[in-house]
Amino acid sequence: MSWCSIREYSEKTGQAASTIRRNVQRGRLYGRKFGRSWYVFEEDERSEPMTSAVAASSFDFPETASGQTPSSLQGLLDFSSKALHHYLMMHDKLMAEKDLRLKEKENALKQRNIEVSELEGYVRILENALTREREKGSR
Repeated sequence: MSWCSIREYSEKTGQAASTIRRNVQRGRLYGRKFGRSWYVFEEDERSEPMTSAVAASSFDFPETASGQTPSSLQGLLDFSSKALHHYLMMHDKLMAEKDLRLKEKENALKQRNIEVSELEGYVRILENALTREREKGSR
C-alpha cells in the first residue's frame, strides 16, 4: 500500500482521472489534496477497499518489534515525500516568479526615474528661460 498521484493511479488501474477524483469525493477511495495535486492511497489487491473513515483511523502506525515499518507507514512516508517534493517545486516556481516580477518592477522604477529626471531638466530649462524673459522685461 502506498500513496500515488491520480495520474499514476489512473495509469495503473486504467480508469479515467475524473472517475478516480469522483470516487475520492464520494469516499470510495481514500485520497488527499496537497497543494493543487490529489494523491490516492493505493491498496494491495488482497486487502479490502479502504474507506475514508478506515484510512483516517489507520494513521497511528506503531513500529513492529523488529524495528521495521509496516507497509502502511511506508506508504504514508512515500506520500509525505512526494508532497514535500511538490511543495518545494511550487516554492521554487513561486520564488522565480517573484524574482521576475521584482526585476520588472525595478526596471519600471528605473524608467520612471529617468522620465522624472528628464522632466526636471525641462523644468530647469523653462525656469531659466522665464527668468531671462523677466530680466529682459525689467530692463
